[in-house]
Amino acid sequence: AHEAEHRQPHLPGGRVVNVMERALQATPLWPQIHVGRELFYELRAAPREFRGLRDLGVRRAGVNDAAALCSVDESDPALVQARFARGDLAFLGEHQGRVLAHVWFQRGPGLFVEDEPDYPAWQIPLGAFWSYHAATRIEARASGVFVKVFQVALRTLFVEEGAAVVQCLGKTANLASRTMHE
Repeated sequence: AHEAEHRQPHLPGGRVVNVMERALQATPLWPQIHVGRELFYELRAAPREFRGLRDLGVRRAGVNDAAALCSVDESDPALVQARFARGDLAFLGEHQGRVLAHVWFQRGPGLFVEDEPDYPAWQIPLGAFWSYHAATRIEARASGVFVKVFQVALRTLFVEEGAAVVQCLGKTANLASRTMHE
């Protein structure tokens, strides 16, 4: 996160945005109109190696893993195929042959347009990766599974893929995501 925001435990205005978002969700205006606040995160060096959860395998996913990736969060198979066709990288965490979590990255340079119309197209610079669409099965949340998948993926991007920086946006209302990123 930007350094000033990163140090503030209760982001100014965050509570107001959360109340507004919940109020809108209770109206017919949702999801056509929504309010939110995002934090921009940037990592410029590989995280240290994750040593826990030794029985969780983390690896780069391929086209043959599309059905398993979709099963985690009911993603549209056509969207997953389009991501692979565009050259995006997916990493997954599996235990006893079952995929529990995944995260996607798009390599720069190029535009990241998947989140339009919610956000403007993001220009991903050369040497950068944009982190997006992460998911964990409900029964694996709060277990550390996603933290390991994300850390191993980030380390792989820096060490094996030559990343200079990995960037992403996170919703301030998603406390688990904010805590992990920070």
